[in-house]
Amino acid sequence: MSRWLIEAVRPSRWLRWSAVVIERERVWLQPARGRAPGDDGANAGWACATWPQRLFDQPVHDALAATLGATLRQALQSASCGPPPPGRPVHVCLPDPLVFALHYRLDRRLRGRSALHALLRWRLQRDLALPQPPALAAQALGVRGGQQEVLAFGAPQDWIDTLVEALRASGLDPWDMKPGLCWRFEQWHGRSGCSGAGVLARSSPDSLSALAWDGGGRPRLYRARWRTGNSGEVEAFAQSFAHECRLAREGGLIDRLDAVHALCQGRAGGEGH
Repeated sequence: MSRWLIEAVRPSRWLRWSAVVIERERVWLQPARGRAPGDDGANAGWACATWPQRLFDQPVHDALAATLGATLRQALQSASCGPPPPGRPVHVCLPDPLVFALHYRLDRRLRGRSALHALLRWRLQRDLALPQPPALAAQALGVRGGQQEVLAFGAPQDWIDTLVEALRASGLDPWDMKPGLCWRFEQWHGRSGCSGAGVLARSSPDSLSALAWDGGGRPRLYRARWRTGNSGEVEAFAQSFAHECRLAREGGLIDRLDAVHALCQGRAGGEGH
């Protein structure tokens, strides 16, 4: 079973693995030695395919996994470096708006991951009025004032199951799944050597997202939304996230922010910092 995880920054050896970047209208496949988006020559060696239908604007149906698997196989065959060996582990970058996150302070520490995750699934489903319990990942943030702090990430379980099935049908083994912004943050934070808390914001043709982290490189606040095409939506999203950051600082959730960084993605898929 693939690991649906959001964790602190990992050692650089993890970053040499292939990645599958899923977007609303297309999918990008990174070869094992390809460069990360934002590097010079970011698109070199990447394979791209367009989904036969726009994803995430429709309900999941039985034939969807097979359709997506066929598109992934087509993209793998077109890769300049050739398809990876069957069953090769890959990082899976989900569209940022597919993932949601809430911060919780728990009155008592629960023993065991399963008990904690069961509680957080229930809390997310209740607090966000979700039709079903979500797929979940939890970022532990330590204990403060006798309370256990955790950032709970969730995503629709039916979409996670469908994407995992499609990836395996194409010969790929999803090692972990996380928002694209968190994946990019891990790569950028590991290379930059920056210290202190900060914010990473990303603007792409189909979504807007932002992540605030603490001095230990742990996500503390995450927000993302689909673009609507309305005038001023970027400014409105930035102002809303800045307001949440101020409230989080006042509530002791995040430290003083030392830096703000932005990623902008163009039509070709490359990104500039």
